[in-house]
Amino acid sequence: PAVGGVFVVQDKNWTKYNSLQVDLRRRLAQGLLVSANYTYGIGKSSSLQTLQYDRITVDTTDVPHAFKMNWYYEIPIGRGRRFGSNWNRTMDFLLGNWEYSGNGRVQSQRYRMVGVKLEGMTEDELAKEFKINTVVSATGTTQVFSFPEDIRLNTWAAFSSDPTTPTGYSVARGVPTGRYIRPASGNGCIAIYRYDCGADDIHLNGPLFSRWDMRLKKRFPITGRVNVEFMAEVLNVFDNINFNHSVNFDNGQDTFRVTTAYTDINTTFDPGGRIGQLVWRINW
Repeated sequence: PAVGGVFVVQDKNWTKYNSLQVDLRRRLAQGLLVSANYTYGIGKSSSLQTLQYDRITVDTTDVPHAFKMNWYYEIPIGRGRRFGSNWNRTMDFLLGNWEYSGNGRVQSQRYRMVGVKLEGMTEDELAKEFKINTVVSATGTTQVFSFPEDIRLNTWAAFSSDPTTPTGYSVARGVPTGRYIRPASGNGCIAIYRYDCGADDIHLNGPLFSRWDMRLKKRFPITGRVNVEFMAEVLNVFDNINFNHSVNFDNGQDTFRVTTAYTDINTTFDPGGRIGQLVWRINW
């Protein structure tokens, strides 16, 4: 009774990561440089549920697919270039020395549900429904969810248990039907540890995160190595809303509700939407 705690220290935890990378590069030639990279990765780690059993292997929630690219293009207009190579200094000053560059990233995030089972659908069928669903209420309020309404409402009902009712479910929510996600515990089986009652982890690759930034630059030569550059830059050119998807299956009326999207306020003051900015610089 006087013992404050019992601790077991082991050196059995482990992680594992395997990946395949494909790089395509075009060195700068004729004013064009392009670099692209695709990475496919699989991450796994161990998890200790209880000292009674060995560690189990679980998938991590890393980025399984990522495509990145950047490019730089000297627009072939101006002195020394394909078009306007014989322009005089004034024409070259006004119309030459343009550059176009940018970078982009497309990736998917790995999501995981633990301690649940599927009813009325397979994991592949659930994955097909894992996408943004926008709902506008009668009052005009807009809400965003990661799954369709029938899966969301029936999952809410499946987690609204009530032992005082004949069905075992909440009177307000009713008995779940059709497609839904339910707790692993059921008739004849009580789930205590991960994977109990035959409930394997459910893994989903989320809808794509897409981000493209571009720049158009004009250089004005002054004299010798002195020049002035004016740049128009646009971040998130396509104004893509990169939602932070939700797989929260036991959250009442907010089950699978998405409430945030990508932002990077602390480091780059990037609210996540499309941003345009004008930049000028003097080089000497």
